[in-house]
Amino acid sequence: MPYCKNCGTEYQEGAKFCPSCGKPLTSDVAAQQTQQQTQQTAQPSQPSKKKKGISKGCVIAIIIFAFLSILPFITLILPSSEGSRRSTTQEETTEKTDIAHQLACINAGDYVSPRSSQLKEFDRLLNELDSKCKNNRVEIGDISVSCYQELQKRGVNYSLKEVMIGLNEAASTNNNNQDLVQVAAGFMMIATSNQ
Repeated sequence: MPYCKNCGTEYQEGAKFCPSCGKPLTSDVAAQQTQQQTQQTAQPSQPSKKKKGISKGCVIAIIIFAFLSILPFITLILPSSEGSRRSTTQEETTEKTDIAHQLACINAGDYVSPRSSQLKEFDRLLNELDSKCKNNRVEIGDISVSCYQELQKRGVNYSLKEVMIGLNEAASTNNNNQDLVQVAAGFMMIATSNQ
C-alpha cells in the first residue's frame, strides 16, 4: 500500500487526497508507480553472466607480457647446450687472443694493435708450444715471460719472441706432452752459456 509523502499515512490505492492531512495524492501515486516500474526494470529476469574482475583476455595478456619480460633472464640461467658451447668457444678465443696480445705488447715494450702481424706471430708460437707441452696457454705465457725476465737479469738480451722461438725449438727435441718449466730450464742454461 502507498503512503502520503506529506504525513506518511497509509492510504488506499486510487485515492486522490490523503485521509489524514488532505493533501492531493496524484503526484505521490504517479511517483510511486514510476518507482515500482524502475525497480522491476532494474531487476533482470536472469542473472548477468558478466563477472566482476579481470577478463580472460587481460589475464592472458599479462601472462604473455610476464613471460616475455623474464625470457632473457631464463636464457642466461639455463643456456642451451649449443649456446653453452658457443659461449665457451668465444671465451676461449678471447682468452687466446688476450694472451697473445699481452705477449706481443711485452715484446714491443708498448701497445700493439690487435690486427698486428706480431699478434699473429705470438698466437702461432703459443699454439706450437701448446701442442708440444702439457701446460695451458696462460701457463705458457707466464713461463715465457718469466724466462725472458730472468735472461734479461743475467744479461742475455733476447726478445720475448726469441725466447718463445727458443722454447719451441727446445720442446721439439724432446717428446710431446712435456712440462714447459723443464724445457725452459734447459733452454735458459743453453742461452746463458752462449753469452
